[in-house]
Amino acid sequence: MNEAKILLRESENAVLLVCDFYETRQIPVEMTTEKNNLSLFPVANIPLIEYILSSLLKQNLKNIIITGKCIERIKEVVQSMNIFNCMNIIFMEIEGNNLGDVLRIMKDNDLDVKDLLIMYANHYTNYDLNSIFNKHRLNNFLMTLFLHKGNSNSKINHFYGFKKDQIVFYEKCINGKYNIQHIKDSLDTNKTVNYHFNLSSPTIGVISGDVLRVFGENFDYATLGDLLEGLLAFNPFNHQIGFIKEEDKGTLCYCNENVCYCVGNYNNVRVFNDNRLFNDDGVVDNNGVVNDNGSLSINGSLSINGTLNNDPLNNPTSPSPHNPTTPSLNTTPTTTPLSNWNLLRLSLSNWYSREIITLFDYFIFNEDVKSGSFVDISDYPRRVDGEFKKLTFYQGNYFYDLFLFMDNNVVVNNTVLGTKNKLNNDSKLENCFVGDGCTINGNISKCIVWDDIHINQDLDGYIVFSKDHKIPFTHLEIEMDLEEEVMDTTNFFDDLVGYLKDCLDSVRKDKIQIEEVIKQVNMLRIIWNASDLDLIEAFSVFLTDIVSPEDVEDSAINGSFFFPILENTVNTPKKQQELLVLIWNQMKDLDLDFKKNVFCIYAYQLFEDGVISRSVYKEYNMLVLKNLL
Repeated sequence: MNEAKILLRESENAVLLVCDFYETRQIPVEMTTEKNNLSLFPVANIPLIEYILSSLLKQNLKNIIITGKCIERIKEVVQSMNIFNCMNIIFMEIEGNNLGDVLRIMKDNDLDVKDLLIMYANHYTNYDLNSIFNKHRLNNFLMTLFLHKGNSNSKINHFYGFKKDQIVFYEKCINGKYNIQHIKDSLDTNKTVNYHFNLSSPTIGVISGDVLRVFGENFDYATLGDLLEGLLAFNPFNHQIGFIKEEDKGTLCYCNENVCYCVGNYNNVRVFNDNRLFNDDGVVDNNGVVNDNGSLSINGSLSINGTLNNDPLNNPTSPSPHNPTTPSLNTTPTTTPLSNWNLLRLSLSNWYSREIITLFDYFIFNEDVKSGSFVDISDYPRRVDGEFKKLTFYQGNYFYDLFLFMDNNVVVNNTVLGTKNKLNNDSKLENCFVGDGCTINGNISKCIVWDDIHINQDLDGYIVFSKDHKIPFTHLEIEMDLEEEVMDTTNFFDDLVGYLKDCLDSVRKDKIQIEEVIKQVNMLRIIWNASDLDLIEAFSVFLTDIVSPEDVEDSAINGSFFFPILENTVNTPKKQQELLVLIWNQMKDLDLDFKKNVFCIYAYQLFEDGVISRSVYKEYNMLVLKNLL
């Protein structure tokens, strides 16, 4: 503990790597037991934790505290890595059952935490985590989370609500179910919220020392997600919680019809116009505005440079189509008007992030590593027979001992093999990861095979992780039941009608802000994936529900304040007819004269406000008066 205290006191950007308390109930427990810890799962024969530590080292994050309940085996593996001596790694074994216990123990032992990056060891990313520290300190956040697009097949989703660059809502959802009342409460508090339903779990983030000092007495949080929920629920000092998403950084490119010049990465939107004036409102070009989330395709030449040497702000030149090389600053350039350049944003980096939550995630991570799309596994030497050996790439395959393998004269397809394989001449492997010390007799297809296993039968469609345990590939499709949380059994119609009724008081007090109402209605449509017809039907229910028999006209006038919700929804005669028919049908059990009165008032108001056309109004008004509807 004293070593950890010194590390935290002397280090600016320290990392707490949590090798325990994973939320991985969807991975067979036999696999975790076999390897002792998920962080030791071999990914293309390299322990998962080695990828994580190597990524941290490349980002110059060298001061690491590795913690968990039983980390002796992890300590043994980490100390055997060739990168161990390049980092300042402290092992802190604790007696506890969750992350809250870890933080409480740190507080009780007076560990001086300034800003600490917490990272679970089942979550790999090569994203620049220093940028999280930077944003955290710049905005004086209490906690800043790193998030990326969810890419797991887990039945657990993480539902976030953002307001500008802050997190104002979070809920963990099982099987797509959530508590609609929590969303309503969030909207009541924050008015406008940007919701995201499919982002990664909160397992990487920077916390300030105030988390321990202010909230340390209340550490009943099992996970970082629980801590997030707790801080959002109880935050008497109004601390802010920030986030950074993987797509928040990219590459700026200045393009004309001949060429694009790309200049490094950007953190904030910086743009130019013909007067070389920078602003933060959007990307100004001669064709209009390019939004942050716009996707771009470029045909033709593309020049990438990490410096400003080729920046048209400093060197606005256009290369000759016959010689499209980058012009030198030492030559006299031919000036191209700045209005002929477009500022574009591209994702040209190899950022990669994945959580190992399910067996599917583990399998895909192996596949992605093997493909070399974001990491070169030949950079990861492994201690074999007392010395470090690197994987050798040969004809689409990686081998620790090429000649031993070649002697067997077998067919292999995109496979990473261990060092002591004994394969007979009839063996054929396809898309396999084979551990050390294996003897393989037979035809195995698309398998992940762990260490020291003798295979003496044909295998097809199985992941093998010990001699006695085989997991079928069908397990990649989650088959186990998860605990269900109690959720409100609501639907789009109940939610929309309930929300609009809640807004009636604002109408009566003349404080209605219809733009905000429209935003929240659109949000509900997105959540429930509601169609135009669903909106029309739900709106007709609302209009008829609010009518008071004692004051029909005033009730209908109140309803008319919400007509802008239907803008661009009932823009065809057919949809306008559907709206009127639904209004009529919602009152089928009421007195006929009362129904006619309500219908005619609403139909006239809809016509007067331009929601329905004159022809539709006249047609259906006549049908009602003649009792033909």
